[in-house]
Amino acid sequence: MKIAGREKHGHLTGDIAQPADTDPTFNKWRASDCQVKSWLFDAMQPTQIKRFIRYDTAKQVWAAIKQTYSDGADEAKIYDLHRRSFIMKQAGASVAKYYSELTEIFQELDQLSPSTMEHPKDIETRRKEVDRLRVYIFLAGLDNNFDQIRGEILRMEPKPELEAAYAHIKRESNRQGTMSEVGVTSEATALATARSRQSRPNNYSVDLTRNRLPMKCTKCGLDNHTIKGCYEIIGYPEGWVHKGRKKDSTRASFASAQSSEETASEPPSGTSGSKALATSGTSCKSSLTCNRSWIIDTGATDHMTSSFTGLHSTKPSSQTHITSANGTTSQVMGEGSLSLTSSLSLDHVLVVPSLNYDLLSVPQIIDSLNCTVCFWPLYCLFQDLLTRTVIGCGTRRGKLYYLDLTEDSSTRLSQTHHVKGDESIRMKKIWLWHRRLGHASFGYLKLLFPDLFSQFAESDFHCETCILAKSHRISYPLRLNKSSLPFMIVHSDVWGPSRVPTISGFKWFMTFIDDCTRMTWVFPLKQKSEVTAKFKLFYQYVATQFDRKITTLRSDNGGEYVNHDLHTFLSQHGIVHQTTCAYTPQ
Repeated sequence: MKIAGREKHGHLTGDIAQPADTDPTFNKWRASDCQVKSWLFDAMQPTQIKRFIRYDTAKQVWAAIKQTYSDGADEAKIYDLHRRSFIMKQAGASVAKYYSELTEIFQELDQLSPSTMEHPKDIETRRKEVDRLRVYIFLAGLDNNFDQIRGEILRMEPKPELEAAYAHIKRESNRQGTMSEVGVTSEATALATARSRQSRPNNYSVDLTRNRLPMKCTKCGLDNHTIKGCYEIIGYPEGWVHKGRKKDSTRASFASAQSSEETASEPPSGTSGSKALATSGTSCKSSLTCNRSWIIDTGATDHMTSSFTGLHSTKPSSQTHITSANGTTSQVMGEGSLSLTSSLSLDHVLVVPSLNYDLLSVPQIIDSLNCTVCFWPLYCLFQDLLTRTVIGCGTRRGKLYYLDLTEDSSTRLSQTHHVKGDESIRMKKIWLWHRRLGHASFGYLKLLFPDLFSQFAESDFHCETCILAKSHRISYPLRLNKSSLPFMIVHSDVWGPSRVPTISGFKWFMTFIDDCTRMTWVFPLKQKSEVTAKFKLFYQYVATQFDRKITTLRSDNGGEYVNHDLHTFLSQHGIVHQTTCAYTPQ
């Protein structure tokens, strides 16, 4: 570039030919050629200069350099460059660094494998195809946080070139960095404000930026708080996101918002082993201690936490180690009780310092609360087995379920103890008297024992024995077999009339259920006399859409099915009509 910028590139390629020695311009040419040679030698190491200094002209030096260091059309080199471009990933690096490394590979490929096309239009078409491929390679190597902008670039018309795609990604990277800084600053500001309000006396009116003594925590090493208010001692607030410490913090007023990733607190100093555990029992003195994020774990055998923070009645545990799913073992430092709310506590909570999260054991809480746990895609519920009331809930975040300890949920959880202590006793007495009096009706029991029914209604009790005893017919056993092919047997029935017709005036609804797949089709009817016409339509629909024929129709003995028109149609198409036994609604 330096040589071409001074219009001396011809000395390397031979375009500026060497004149004869007798030519008047020879001295001027020789001076220019020596200048080009000096530029080449300036870019070399001393050991390299010795190898090329013997050549007379710059062209000879350049030819020797090209022969020595140029790979030419080295297919192995080209293959390696293509391979590196396809497997290169951003992997957390900056977008600028990732793009720079990728373009270096592309430039080497352009030099080693230049285009062999001659027509300008073909050259331009080939260039666009190569550039589009490189855009795909660049987008494929980006981190997952660029998924949205990656999709937007792929949908753009016309397709952007590599430089334009990089500009879009760079702007998105700058936006994400700005938004994350705003989020951290807002969180830090809120925490700093909350702390200042808690420690502010009633007559406080001095500006925060003046007359304030510097504070530094001796526990975590951060500024603007003391060890008495350190979250590593008193516990982290609910929903707190643990972040690593900043090595160079330029905002001292917000330094307290940065916490260590290590949240486990050690037993009191001066004690060790079981002595420390036996003497470290303390009570929960702050509501922050109990605001933990508990992961609901169906595979955990015990409640487990990583810290002694908030535990009381601590003692040595009979379990010395736990084994995780991958086979690794972790040491158990002890166990204790933890107050989640003012009226609810967990017993036998194991302290395992190597854990990164607190685990709530589903089997253990089922045994202690006598409840069942039901999981849904977005949440889970803890339901009491006796009263069928919801006593707790969990919220799904990502792929994990966390125990919800909001005020409303905590109140429902605390009611479990009252249910077990009072309502469960009354319920057991009601069932006891029901059986003692020969399965007397619950309405009769309510008249005899009104105090027992003060918190219950008659509809809360359902006795299976009483229901079966009042049945006049034996129920049919459950039949699990079904047809082997679709539409071999089709079940049909008519429901209605509806007290409220649809907008179109339909009052009846006809269903067709395939015995093999259990697929259901519903046809609205204005009159029951339309059953035959609807079956004909359904028969044609099955034949056209599924290329199948209905072989058996199974229905009740209603007049809408047992009539001349439907019987004639079934006979013409070879369809067997099966009806249920009369007077057997079960």
